Amino acid sequence: MNSTTDEIPIIPFGPDATCTLELCPIEYSIFQYRPSLAANATFIVLHVILMFIHLALGLRLKHWWFSGATMAGCASNVIGYSARVLLWQNPFSFNGFLLQISMFLPLLA
Repeated sequence: MNSTTDEIPIIPFGPDATCTLELCPIEYSIFQYRPSLAANATFIVLHVILMFIHLALGLRLKHWWFSGATMAGCASNVIGYSARVLLWQNPFSFNGFLLQISMFLPLLA
């Protein structure tokens, strides 16, 4: 085969995805839209603030289990929203999708 005519096959999603914003339309991504950077950054900041508030309340009121569980939930949300920021950078990122979906699954239970 002639290497000048060979094209990289378009794989929109998965661990071997070849799509980028330059190559594929956004409709080929798993969400079919680009997550909002402003909204996700806002939620990251809010959950970090709430995590510190629950840490302070847990230390003050000695509600260790409740405070610990709430802080773990906030940390999970921070990781999930951080993964959505990665998806804003590259909506075709398989690792970003897996990270955000695995961090939000406990919220759906």
